[in-house]
Amino acid sequence: MRIKYFEIKNFRKLKACRIELGDKQTIFVGANNSGKTSAMDVMILFLKSPGKLSTLDFTVSNWNKINEVGEKWLSDEQEPLDIFRQECTDLLPSLDVWIDVEDSEIHYVSHLIPTLSWCGGLVGVRLVYEPDNLEQFFEQFIKSSMAVKGLSNEEDGIKLWPESLRDFLAACRTFRP
Repeated sequence: MRIKYFEIKNFRKLKACRIELGDKQTIFVGANNSGKTSAMDVMILFLKSPGKLSTLDFTVSNWNKINEVGEKWLSDEQEPLDIFRQECTDLLPSLDVWIDVEDSEIHYVSHLIPTLSWCGGLVGVRLVYEPDNLEQFFEQFIKSSMAVKGLSNEEDGIKLWPESLRDFLAACRTFRP
């Protein structure tokens, strides 16, 4: 059994990429600031140190889209939890790990497969950085945002927390892979 490849989405500069691993070793080669370190960090953060993952690890190009989801939540245009599931989940960091499993190793992954008729091959595991409890997360965001709205005085130039959904996510501790 070995990891065949992994797919990364929305982690730092890696909007979407797939990394295939060699049978014996894999070497990352590329220009500075092209994502080599991020490709290794995503594995460490998701598999070994998930508590260290933060919104700074989110792909920067998604920040405005995440804030738009927060604005929709506050405007009550649609069912808020449906908005999150439809739009925001595709914006959050995720890691898919694909493992090549031999017939004789099925007992190691039997809890991952949906049927006993499976005869070996690739097994995938998806890890997504998302709220532990979406309903509670939503309620906390709305409560915090409404409290700020009632206290905010833009004429004074005072900005209160949270200014946006991303701002709320940065301080929130209810997220984990």
